[in-house]
Amino acid sequence: MKKGDYVYVQGGFIVDKAGKKEAEEALEVWKEAVKKRESLPPATAPAAKKLFFLYAHPCGDVLVAKGKMKASKLAEVRRTLQRGGIPKEPPSIFEKGVERLAITAARIRKPVFDAKTMRQYFWFDHDDTVEDGLNCRILPAKVLKVVGANALVSTPLGLRNVNISMLGKARKGDLMTVHYDYACERISQKDFEQLWKVKK
Repeated sequence: MKKGDYVYVQGGFIVDKAGKKEAEEALEVWKEAVKKRESLPPATAPAAKKLFFLYAHPCGDVLVAKGKMKASKLAEVRRTLQRGGIPKEPPSIFEKGVERLAITAARIRKPVFDAKTMRQYFWFDHDDTVEDGLNCRILPAKVLKVVGANALVSTPLGLRNVNISMLGKARKGDLMTVHYDYACERISQKDFEQLWKVKK
């Protein structure tokens, strides 16, 4: 490895070397994806947009604290998700998240707003791009107890009390992903076990 080499990085480690042509193509895809980040394919836009917001909104409190987002806008996004709806705001209100998602999309050669791309980014790539590496992590979680709109869950980093209001009804034993103090989505036993090993 020498200065000027192109590489793929994940988790703060170089995982593979890339040829110049391959790297330049990936960078072009990334640049184009960033330019078109508002253009979601009509057939997949609603589900993809909702999934993006379910994972991205917990970081909104940090953006509000930094003056980069209005508290009222974040509150509206959360109210819409709690009602089972899709926020009307563009994903770019979480600009850094969309940019980083585009980098993942270019690396795995998938559309930006694709469920596989989003899970790759949020489940595996996201943790290494945030300032708060302890709390701003996507973790697998198992519900131990439900009390109203909250649940006590077990995660690889210990117990956590999370808001489950955006997932509808939940019960003991349910498996999900969590980000800060919010449940993001339900996951399979296989995904839960894989994420538990990675995040432990």
